[in-house]
Amino acid sequence: MDTTATSMCMDNDIDLVVFNMNEKGNIIKAVRGEITGTVISKDGK
Repeated sequence: MDTTATSMCMDNDIDLVVFNMNEKGNIIKAVRGEITGTVISKDGK
């Protein structure tokens, strides 16, 4: 993810989820909102 994409997420209150894409099923879990890694959010929760 580049700095422009990160900045756009911050400006639009979109959380970032950092996870291992190589582990089977993690992309689906991330889309469903199931925590599989680290969530970076504006409110710090």
